[in-house]
Amino acid sequence: MKQSRKFLILGITGGAGSGKSTIVEYIKKMVPTVFLHCDVIAHELMEPGGASYEVLVKEFGQEILEDNPAELPEQGLRPISRPKLSKVAMATEETRKRLNELTHPLVQQEVEQELERLAKEGFRGVAIIEAALLIEAGYKSICDFLWYVHAPLGDRIRRMKEKRGYSDEKITNILAGQLSEEEFFSNADVVIENPDVKGYKSNKRLEKQIRACLKECMEKTEEIC
Repeated sequence: MKQSRKFLILGITGGAGSGKSTIVEYIKKMVPTVFLHCDVIAHELMEPGGASYEVLVKEFGQEILEDNPAELPEQGLRPISRPKLSKVAMATEETRKRLNELTHPLVQQEVEQELERLAKEGFRGVAIIEAALLIEAGYKSICDFLWYVHAPLGDRIRRMKEKRGYSDEKITNILAGQLSEEEFFSNADVVIENPDVKGYKSNKRLEKQIRACLKECMEKTEEIC
């Protein structure tokens, strides 16, 4: 596929609250973009009838299903309750690892199929693969460049509290399951700085930074026309 495609594949990762979605929105305004959000794909695959549904219920049991769903899907299966799944699967390092082992390959398969479809259709632009666990799941090998969105830890925690309403306990659990800054930096081809500095976004410094990095990546990639 790599030789026949005419688009750039960017992997965008970073710790929770780093602002990955913000960077994606900027890119969308600059070039034709197809956005492959791995978390969204993962949730879709967990729906009744999805590729992940049966394997997760088999692994973690009926206790991860909703008790009294307002409406059953056509398959007549109770949906997976995300809070219940999170409580069970995130209980230990072993169960967290098992959840990733079961779901990541299925998500990556969906991503690769979509990239193949774009290549066949002659898409020209940028395909963005975004996930917090992009590196751990092995996506770096299929990306032309890996972008790491970096923000100070204090800024990230504040964003998670103010924008998502996360508790201190939930934030601690999320951070415990992610790579260190050193690991992110060592794997990144490009680092995008996204701090909460007054006026940082309004004076377009962030936009300028993204535009320059995108231009450099596209110039380095022969597939882009």
